[in-house]
Amino acid sequence: MSFFKDVLSHDVGAVFLNGDEFADEVEIDGVAMLAVRSERSTLDAGRYAPEIPGRVIVLHVHTDQLPSDIDMGGSIMLDGELCTVASRHDVQGGITRLELERNGY
Repeated sequence: MSFFKDVLSHDVGAVFLNGDEFADEVEIDGVAMLAVRSERSTLDAGRYAPEIPGRVIVLHVHTDQLPSDIDMGGSIMLDGELCTVASRHDVQGGITRLELERNGY
């Protein structure tokens, strides 16, 4: 592994996904892990039930902690809420970006 990748990998756990800095604990399919979470509500995300507003949730998690079978179009339980995986991007440095959709308030 290159020096840059080593430094980036260290920073993932030491800074970005550190519970004292940015990350909070979440539960994905019954497994607790640290993640950086952002969320926004949208009125047009409820494509299956247009009268129900939707939420878009973006998670950044450590790739090694995330089950490999989580993929676009699948479903996961996030902190007890059923979400659809809109996209999954495994980024260099050991971080995965998940974009999830959740209908409801």
